[in-house]
Amino acid sequence: MRLFVSAGEISGDRMLAAILDRLAKEYPGLELQGLGGPASARRGLRSLFPLEKLALNGILDVALSAVFCLRLYRTTVMRMVEFRPDLVLLVDYPGLNLRLLREAVKRGYRVHYVSPPQWWVYRDVNRRMRRHGAYLAQASLQTLYACESAPYAQAGMPVSTGHFLEGPPQPAVEGERDLEKAVGRCLLLLPGSRPRVMRRNLPEWLASLPVPEIEGDALPLKILLPDYLADQGRKILAASGRSGEILTDRDEAFSQARMALAFPGTITLELAMAGIPAAVAAVVDAITIFAAKRVLRQGPLALPNRILGRMVFPEWVGRSKHFSHDALRGLLEKMPSLATAAKTQEQLQALLGPPRGVETAFEQCRRLLAR
Repeated sequence: MRLFVSAGEISGDRMLAAILDRLAKEYPGLELQGLGGPASARRGLRSLFPLEKLALNGILDVALSAVFCLRLYRTTVMRMVEFRPDLVLLVDYPGLNLRLLREAVKRGYRVHYVSPPQWWVYRDVNRRMRRHGAYLAQASLQTLYACESAPYAQAGMPVSTGHFLEGPPQPAVEGERDLEKAVGRCLLLLPGSRPRVMRRNLPEWLASLPVPEIEGDALPLKILLPDYLADQGRKILAASGRSGEILTDRDEAFSQARMALAFPGTITLELAMAGIPAAVAAVVDAITIFAAKRVLRQGPLALPNRILGRMVFPEWVGRSKHFSHDALRGLLEKMPSLATAAKTQEQLQALLGPPRGVETAFEQCRRLLAR
């Protein structure tokens, strides 16, 4: 079977790799082409472009990379057409994947799209649906969470749901005293997996960070980054004058975390599912702030807050000049307690159900191939 894939971020790459594992068992000799990251590379994918170049965020970042984005689009479409895939598997990354979907549908390729655009956060859903709905209606769609399915269901599109969260890496405990003993002892920073996002946020966080005190001991500082950003992270950490450690393994970082500060994204839900108290901060450029003002008025950005319908993790979004020691201290002071985070974890697990993302994707892909 010839499979063309596209995932442009760390979280999407992990989901794609898990699906490839399942497909490879059913279809020996699976041929792969497309876009992915290190997790997919270990499953045999040679990405057309390195993941660190694909990870863009915000209008300014895309504008500064306009020439590359055009080359990315043209090259990826050309290779997809030359490959003539039996199936196109898209994961998140709507900036490119919506365009790949259009080109694939025009040529009659079967398409399964995992985590299609989260249009439930936008006010102008109908306009977006008019623009892309004709192509989305001809694909198999799989949202990660039930709350994301409404715009597609209202448009009459069949959509499946299945998330990939495997559950908390930390042990289950009973009672606050046992909880105190079970959790880690560090303050974990997660400034994003996109190069420009990390370079925009991490220096500001380090400059403004008031180190919290617990039982009279300052929390050690750890920073979780993908491998391709680790060296840049070390340079930023050294320039800040703070002591800390760069980690690249998510489960190791989570096991050491007492609390966390994260850039909004899938990682915020992973923190909540691990029972780790967190705050969410996003230092973004002025153009993105202006363009996203309608989205920001719709409610919180962090996934746990969206799914539960309340502010579980405190949030801050704004420009660099408005980010300060006081703003960050206010976020950390509003961070939930360990006990509250544990209750949030239980609520999310009950609401989201078991992680059936891989099996849902596999079943949908097999259904398409059987036509």
